Amino acid sequence: MTGWGLLRPVRAQLLVLRRPTVLGSLLGLLPALAVIATTIAFLTADRGAEPPARGERPALLLSALALPDGMTAGFAATSSLLGMLVLVLFLATTAGEHSRGTLRVLLTREPRRLRLLGGQVLAVLLVTWAALALALGASVVAAFVAAGLRDVPTEAWTSADALAAAGGDYLRAAGAASGYGLLGAAIGTLVRSVPVGLGIGLAWFGPFEHLLEEAWSGARRWFPGLLMESVAAGGSAASGLARSAAVGGAVVGVMALVAAIDLQRRDVLS
Repeated sequence: MTGWGLLRPVRAQLLVLRRPTVLGSLLGLLPALAVIATTIAFLTADRGAEPPARGERPALLLSALALPDGMTAGFAATSSLLGMLVLVLFLATTAGEHSRGTLRVLLTREPRRLRLLGGQVLAVLLVTWAALALALGASVVAAFVAAGLRDVPTEAWTSADALAAAGGDYLRAAGAASGYGLLGAAIGTLVRSVPVGLGIGLAWFGPFEHLLEEAWSGARRWFPGLLMESVAAGGSAASGLARSAAVGGAVVGVMALVAAIDLQRRDVLS
């Protein structure tokens, strides 16, 4: 088993990902969403510090944006949405290989199914991490521009604390996106149909989990999408960061294992 043999599926998938539709959706859309979220955060932030009304969320304050973590506040706020986009990409990639029949062709060159799928997933993860890095950089640039428009001091943004906060935001976003991506790959492998997979994924991780959260207080402690949101946000009142990462990772691992077993045992023609 050579190193080249392990990396060959990764390289092949990276060549596929060079398509403008894929690169545009990740390397273009993710940074654009981060810029939009950052701009909205600064333009809608309040100067005062009045307490919120009962049942309302606390207002985002300009004074809070001047803190070291304010530089990447917009990026952190949109990391869950970025994760959902990653889920769609992974799901469409894996399910599309089955529905288009390209998986059978690829298996003639690389008959080891798990190596093939693992290489494809790793390739998409590499592109995703790169896109998140671009999104973080674009968010920082937008934050400095918006701070000038709203007269927000930026001295704290050049400190070591600001760099640490930005690194933490990136790692949490990358972790949550990886979880979303692996869940999408598992669903795509199990369902083998892009429309059906997207229907299941978007319905469950979108409105369904949040509706169940309103009815059951423990939903945020166990449902994978809500756990990924908690990871991206650095933890929640219902589930801290460490617990969200551990339980969410366990759920993702179980889903990936089920998908791997299914891929090994099912006929690729079915």
